[in-house]
Amino acid sequence: MRMLIVDDHEVVRRGLRSLLADQADWEVCGEAVDGQDALAKAQQLKPDLILMDVSMPKLHGLEATRQLRSTLPGCEVLILSQHDSGELARQALKAGARGYVIKSSISKDLIAAITKVSSHDYFFDPKILDQKSAAYTDFQEILQPTAEFEKELRESEERLGLGQSKHQFAEESEALRKLNDSSSRLWQMQSLHDGLQEMLSATIELVSADKGNVQILNTERGVLTIEAQRGFERDFLDFFREVSASDDTACGRTLRKRERTVIEDVDEDAPYAPYRDVARAAGYRAVISSPLAGKNGAPLGILSLHFHLPHRPSDEDLRRLDLYVRQASDFIERCKIDEKLRESEQRFRVLSASLDAEVRARTKELEEKNANLLRQSELLRKLSHDLFRTQDEERRRIARELHDSAGQILAALGMSLDQAVQEAEHAAPMIAKRLGEVQGVVQQLNREIRTTSYLLHPPLLDESGLSSALRVYLEGLNERSEIAVTLDIREDFGRLPGDMELAIFRVVQECVTNIHRHSGSKTALIHVSRSPENIRVEIRDEGTGIPRERLAEIQAGVSGVGVRGMQERMREFGGAMNIESDGSGTCILVSIPVPKRVGSTDVKPLKTAMRAGTLSASAKPHLIG
Repeated sequence: MRMLIVDDHEVVRRGLRSLLADQADWEVCGEAVDGQDALAKAQQLKPDLILMDVSMPKLHGLEATRQLRSTLPGCEVLILSQHDSGELARQALKAGARGYVIKSSISKDLIAAITKVSSHDYFFDPKILDQKSAAYTDFQEILQPTAEFEKELRESEERLGLGQSKHQFAEESEALRKLNDSSSRLWQMQSLHDGLQEMLSATIELVSADKGNVQILNTERGVLTIEAQRGFERDFLDFFREVSASDDTACGRTLRKRERTVIEDVDEDAPYAPYRDVARAAGYRAVISSPLAGKNGAPLGILSLHFHLPHRPSDEDLRRLDLYVRQASDFIERCKIDEKLRESEQRFRVLSASLDAEVRARTKELEEKNANLLRQSELLRKLSHDLFRTQDEERRRIARELHDSAGQILAALGMSLDQAVQEAEHAAPMIAKRLGEVQGVVQQLNREIRTTSYLLHPPLLDESGLSSALRVYLEGLNERSEIAVTLDIREDFGRLPGDMELAIFRVVQECVTNIHRHSGSKTALIHVSRSPENIRVEIRDEGTGIPRERLAEIQAGVSGVGVRGMQERMREFGGAMNIESDGSGTCILVSIPVPKRVGSTDVKPLKTAMRAGTLSASAKPHLIG
């Protein structure tokens, strides 16, 4: 029997070849690195069976399977995936696959699966799909990659490159992790100085600079003043106490041109000649100055990094630096808005304490100040929405990178360990026992990575929509918690805009987390429905309910951080959320208007939805929240 291996990771292909090497009558006739390559190799080699991965660039495994079954009906397809998702197994069956094997179980199930599939029988792991009824089930769910997902994937591929080395990939992942950690700390800070000091330290470490400073622009006087610095003595700080756009320092040029200035060697830069003595005394030869600008493009300040030796930054360093600069700019804007809000609130308190006669005389002025306060609050809400989007985008990118890197490496490592255990069981039982322990650790790590990836962003939400993503999430929750959650949503629920589906998913996720942590309920009901006018979501439990005083605080907006986050997400789409609670349980009702461009039950054909897509099916979640 001739077999074609299709997987975009070389370590997995190598592991599969090793597992099949001992089968005398089986021959690996070729390998393919993506769906399009698989179509071409299958036409050329005419294999009897294809071992097909799912998540691949250019053309994913399910669409490739669909086309292969049409052009080569005699060739069977066995899907190999690292996801133990019943939803994905059903999609594989619908595409024409004869079997589905989880990569973590390859060493145990692969040979048996190939034997059955080669005999034109079905093989699906009973833990994720009932084999007895699988062949006769009519599944209506389809996978539909959103435009946002396609754009994010293309940007990720262009940024990382298909030939990127493991070392470069590790650097990229580490930079993203540090940016995420720094952003989390930054948005918890209230002090402008502390926040800028945090960002300055992070950027110095990012590009391996030796020192640096952050200057804030005084818009009234048009000069830059140092707000945060690291590594400089008093003489330097006094000399550059104030810098204007007319100066030929690196920061002065950046302020004047409103673009980054890179001086690779101050001794070779003619305009910098008047400042070389200061540079020598301070101990630097190279400078990178980046502009800090608001969302409207208005200058806010300058971030400068200094190097002891001449230095030419790489394009990758500058690209990562831009991410940190954007975070610093957003933080400065937020601090300025907070400062204005505090000033307005203080003025309001002073006015409220004034005499009645003065209040009557200044009513008009007070109303104007209140209107200004509302505008500023709306601006702050917009920034909050932008922050949600930024966080979701970063979560999506990190989740995808976890899947494509660590997940695949661990799958290959698991296969190698399985072989080693089998070979050592008779020859060296003690070694086999130790290898089995290592194997358990690897499997646990694989589960943790899948869980982290899913909680960061469930891929099935982008690819199949809200209905499938909620089913898989609650499927895992019911298996791993003491709460029995019932989901009521029509199979033909259809699609919504991607950001709306994500917002609804996060609201359900937050509600289920609160039920698990606080309610004491053993059951929960989630009902999602749609009409031509609106989407309605109802989450109900039978727990102890929310105390009356606490409920009043939540409804007044003075308590409940999670509730305020859900309300902000719904408000972005013109939706509303209502909370009802008593001693018999809690019910949360959400209503969102349906966008005019979205039909009530639109479900596009799978072939159209899959065109040029790359599947990333979600594993069941191992955690709640």
